[in-house]
Amino acid sequence: MWSEVTHVQDPSLRLLANKLPQVVVGSRADSTTATYLCGFKRWGSWASRFPEINVSPASPAFVSLYLLSVLQASTSPAPVQTALYSIRWAHDLTGFQSPTSHTLPQKVLESARRRLSHQKSKKSPMTTQILLKFLQSLDGYLVDTRFMAMALLAYAGFLKFDELSNRRLKDVIPHSTNFELFIESSKTDQYREGAVVQIVKTSTDLCPWANLVKYLSQAKLVLPSSLNGGDDFLFGNIQTKSGTQFVRAGSKISYTRCREISVSKKFADVDLDRASFSWHSFRSGGASSAANGGISDRMLKRHGRWRSENVKDGYVADSLESRLAMTAFHRAIEKGHEGIAKLLLEKKLADVRATDHHRRTALHIATSSENQNIGVIELVLRCQGVEVDALDGFGNTPLKLAAEKGHCETVELLIAKGADVNRADKVIISSMYS
Repeated sequence: MWSEVTHVQDPSLRLLANKLPQVVVGSRADSTTATYLCGFKRWGSWASRFPEINVSPASPAFVSLYLLSVLQASTSPAPVQTALYSIRWAHDLTGFQSPTSHTLPQKVLESARRRLSHQKSKKSPMTTQILLKFLQSLDGYLVDTRFMAMALLAYAGFLKFDELSNRRLKDVIPHSTNFELFIESSKTDQYREGAVVQIVKTSTDLCPWANLVKYLSQAKLVLPSSLNGGDDFLFGNIQTKSGTQFVRAGSKISYTRCREISVSKKFADVDLDRASFSWHSFRSGGASSAANGGISDRMLKRHGRWRSENVKDGYVADSLESRLAMTAFHRAIEKGHEGIAKLLLEKKLADVRATDHHRRTALHIATSSENQNIGVIELVLRCQGVEVDALDGFGNTPLKLAAEKGHCETVELLIAKGADVNRADKVIISSMYS
């Protein structure tokens, strides 16, 4: 493939050919490319010790032997995964069939995952109760005000630390009832499209906007009134000169420094185990609070900028109340277990009109599922007493939930059952602050 590209004769084609390698390599993030390049070099260094091994194109057998050598020297499956994906990446770039597609290297990787995987110890999610303790423990110094503003923004906006620390003054756009935070790029934004995070203004002590304004005033920072200016970082390093604290222009707080002087100290001040928390606790805490408050999956995923349901679910910790409030019938509907749901109905162990603590019926749960399960929908709709226009605690009808998910067949079934397309509904998105 590349031989044909490099031997083009036409000058204009040659100009394009010279740029093609750089463009192709750019199909991955710079950090990913660097990781895979180093990984492939390690494979090449190992293979060069054996004259019978060809680095590229490589054979599945020799790649499997290499992966086994990596496995034996590792304490987690990550190095084996990196080695396999690096070899695959290089072969894909060169146009050769990747040996990693063979079952033998795949089996070595699967064995590494089984033998070396450890149970993950997730950090605890942040709560509004802890945030209130932080607020009450502040001494009024600029470093305290900065920490509180950062903590509440991360909690309300589901922000990762780099999304927070990279924000500049120009990224904050205030409005009368809310403010916007522009996220130019992040790890979850693969195509650098940017994202605008909407955060509501509240009248509580934990209002993100009020605490941000307090920090800006104390730090003597001013949001730009137009598109010009505002290039300084929103949260910079703090210096003290002649007894006065100020934010150093052009500086950006690092994760290590922030954890040392802010997170560690603040958690000690409120008698909490700092080892159980990290900056990710604010993101997961905000997401968990919103999810347990009944915010729809679609809105939750959009606000958190997650690429998939699995990633989103990894951040959400269900409250005990929400888990206990679901009946067995609700749980079967949620998981798409049509047979179990049908059995519960036949045994008269299920009530189709029963609601959870968010006043969601089985039909609400069925229509809000990510995967459209027509069998489950039809089962619920056949039940005597089903209310197709019932409102949950947030004013959502089953029809609205199905429409949000883009489930056309479900929408048709609901309308055929008599669902009112003009039924009023509302969505409350500020419950995470209560």
